Amino acid sequence: MTYGQLKALCSSLLIGDTKLPTDNLKLLPLVDYGLQKIAMKADSLRLMTKNGSASIVRVASNKQFIRKPNLPSLDDDIIDIDDELCYALANFVCGFLSKNKPDKFNAEAQTVMNDFNSKVYDVIMGTEFDSDKNEYTI
Repeated sequence: MTYGQLKALCSSLLIGDTKLPTDNLKLLPLVDYGLQKIAMKADSLRLMTKNGSASIVRVASNKQFIRKPNLPSLDDDIIDIDDELCYALANFVCGFLSKNKPDKFNAEAQTVMNDFNSKVYDVIMGTEFDSDKNEYTI
């Protein structure tokens, strides 16, 4: 998902509630905070690394590191997490902004992360990590 797609999704989710800020100076800190929350709780395959010199957030469940996600700046920039987790990010951002249903958005973000972590655990348990290619193989 691109940053522009994330903004469009958040704007749609917030219909009838708070308007999404159009100013990136106001929106990007919320996106950054949401990305950090995801990095702390979800085992994003895109953020996993064996490189200990990267900006590390924590150790993942498979003894790899979870690196800090890169913050997008342009609408065409790809969000630096797995696509499925972009829906958790959208819900976190909406939860930060919502006046009417912040708890609903936060609960949905947690559900998305929990479902994702369950899938990742299944993948990791059935695969081996190829350190030369920095990817999992079956």
